[in-house]
Amino acid sequence: LPGLVIQTGHRPADRVIGACEARVHRRNVCLPGVDRARVASLGRLGVAAHRLELRDLFAELVERTRNRRHASPDFTGYGNGFTENPVQQREMLVWSDLAAMLLALDAIADERFRRELFALADRDLEDRTTEFGGVIALGGDGRLALREFEPRSRTSDLRYESPQALFDALYEGLFHFHLHAQKYGNTRYAGPHLGDFAFADSTRANALVFTFLGTDELGADFYRHGRVVVDLGAAERPEG
Repeated sequence: LPGLVIQTGHRPADRVIGACEARVHRRNVCLPGVDRARVASLGRLGVAAHRLELRDLFAELVERTRNRRHASPDFTGYGNGFTENPVQQREMLVWSDLAAMLLALDAIADERFRRELFALADRDLEDRTTEFGGVIALGGDGRLALREFEPRSRTSDLRYESPQALFDALYEGLFHFHLHAQKYGNTRYAGPHLGDFAFADSTRANALVFTFLGTDELGADFYRHGRVVVDLGAAERPEG
């Protein structure tokens, strides 16, 4: 399936199926109208033989992102037609894109995940030598967890240089992620930019970028190869 992860030797769909099964254990539902037995059967029958309905996944994505704050980057002079709106990209989104985005929304809805994410972003804000990043993977408790990786080199506060250990972790991870946390009001640089697109095209990784939109808001954007980007909306800092 296009757009799920990357390196050879592992079936990309298996990681999303496993994550959906973990979602079932936590919520007794994976996606609209789908029970645990049906999700589990995906691993036995294969995604091609037993797909979740694209229209249901898409409807959930639109509903869950509709009322969130959104921010688009400034691509003035780059060309026409760029959009982060899922409705305008519907024909480009495949099953694995939609399933991955719903799992990402589950993650940022989890208070523990958001607390760790904001703590990492605050540290990144103070560090002027690099952006921060890593891998988001399924933890032993069935929740998505951040795995921070030290950059390969510290050359600029506008770059995250992924180390080899990160690429190794992506074999079993769901997302590459990095932060745009140069300042709290970083709306102009929300979402992926040209270097991020090049990374996605070369690795075929599913990726997330989190951008400070304000002191207590991080915008979340999903992107993959082919310059497919969807703004998932802002995550709010947990209280306390």
